[in-house]
Amino acid sequence: MTTAKPHRVTIMVVEDEAALSSMACEMVEECKLEPFACDPGDVAYGYLKTHADQIAALFVDIGVRDTIDGFALAITTNADCPRIRICVTSGQTKTRPAGLLASVKLVPKPWRALEVLDFVLPD
Repeated sequence: MTTAKPHRVTIMVVEDEAALSSMACEMVEECKLEPFACDPGDVAYGYLKTHADQIAALFVDIGVRDTIDGFALAITTNADCPRIRICVTSGQTKTRPAGLLASVKLVPKPWRALEVLDFVLPD
């Protein structure tokens, strides 16, 4: 008799601060979900373009700097893959940036574990 592997939900974490990326990934794992840490923004964008069907949610620091920054990654992901839940985080602002859709959650830094867990736990 074979046992089916449990389906794991993948959460992409795009955070340029290694300690925060690690912490977010650990919290995702504690929820029995699969974290996928990806940095920088253009690598994350490329991965999303080819593996969007494997990603349930995106947790991204809008301050990630690259060819495509975290803010643009969130906007593009929302336009291209509206089924992916998106949460942006920022240490620079506690107010919602102009152009950020209402469906995108904003969690200012320093974020608390509960805020991240509330986002990553599937409905």
